[in-house]
Amino acid sequence: MYTQLFPLFFSFLSLILFSISCEAMPKWPIKEMDLLASLSRKALSHRKEKLAHFLNIRDLSDPSHGPHAVNLVVDKIKETFSSKLDNPSILFCRGGPISDVTEEFDALYIPSTDKQRSSRYTRYISEKQILRSHTTALIPRFLKKIRSENINDVYAFCPGMCYRRTVINKMYTSEPHKLDIWRIKRGNLLEERHLEDLIEIVLEGIGIGLEYRTQRTSHPYTLKGLKIDLKLGADQWIRLMECGQALPQLLEDSGLDSKKYTGLALGLGLDRLVMAVKHLDDIRLLRSDIPSIKSQMTTLAPYEPTIDRYKTFTRNFTFTSLFDIEEEDLCELIREILGEDSRFVEKLQLLSPDNRFPIMNLPLSTKHYTKVNRYSFNLIFGSNEEKITSNQVDFLSAQITTALHNIQKIPLIN
Repeated sequence: MYTQLFPLFFSFLSLILFSISCEAMPKWPIKEMDLLASLSRKALSHRKEKLAHFLNIRDLSDPSHGPHAVNLVVDKIKETFSSKLDNPSILFCRGGPISDVTEEFDALYIPSTDKQRSSRYTRYISEKQILRSHTTALIPRFLKKIRSENINDVYAFCPGMCYRRTVINKMYTSEPHKLDIWRIKRGNLLEERHLEDLIEIVLEGIGIGLEYRTQRTSHPYTLKGLKIDLKLGADQWIRLMECGQALPQLLEDSGLDSKKYTGLALGLGLDRLVMAVKHLDDIRLLRSDIPSIKSQMTTLAPYEPTIDRYKTFTRNFTFTSLFDIEEEDLCELIREILGEDSRFVEKLQLLSPDNRFPIMNLPLSTKHYTKVNRYSFNLIFGSNEEKITSNQVDFLSAQITTALHNIQKIPLIN
């Protein structure tokens, strides 16, 4: 009977295996340990299939796969740099989708306790390898290139697709596209006014004339950090980019004398940038396969909706779990259950979990788990691409309800 539950449990099991230490796991009896070992082997096979899936996703920032608004906006920013600056040296840096923990975190001084390292947000392949979570991971290699080629003044453009475990709503995607722009210069020191000039050039390159605001922030690999938000509506602000002065120690680590070299660092989200340029209100449109929408994603012209205002449907779900679950975990699970049909989910709203409450008739081996969490969440179904009916929503909801029911049974086997 348990084999029928395997496909529904793999994502949840992966979360458990990565997030919970061996000491924290209950001491299962032999038959339960055998089942868990069997689940683990099947989960490993499933993880390999998921890795292949992620590696086959098109990187929209790469023009070699054809024109898309995401790579066109990178070209537009580069053209603005070339026109505004006096013959700037610009190098493009790209890397593969797989990164190691040293490049991704250690080399950038991201603390071991930072949530960015957590498997709740980052897609780990192994203990030391992950699917790239940000394009800043490409910068240490670029700095070493400057050292080896004795470059005096250069801009690095590092675009690419990244992979994150994110919430589900119209402003987020699990495969965001990022662009890091760094300037490294020997000689006259780069100061905060130069960073402000860099911001202005990027915003001019976008050419949308929207109001923006800057606020102080901090990053492990910069000094005097800033974050820049764009205003899209009366009360709607979206984070566009973050920047700062390059951390001197980061330069030193690559063999660049920080008394002679200084740097500026800027990173921006290309998906949201394109949304602002094309007046999109739903990030899912960027990867639409509907011909009338897909054709519009090959230019930077404003988007023209292809369907009338669509109807949304809200459904509520409740389930219990022995483990603490965050919104990102649930969103990952919904994507796993629905597969391609997850495109119909516009938003997941995790409601506050109920107080922990006792469950009777637990197996003897799990008596120390005397309480569990009851979770409740809403799913809003709707699509800018195609109309969805109430019957379709009911069918998808039934799949989710069955999966959640089966998943919550497995930790309570006897």
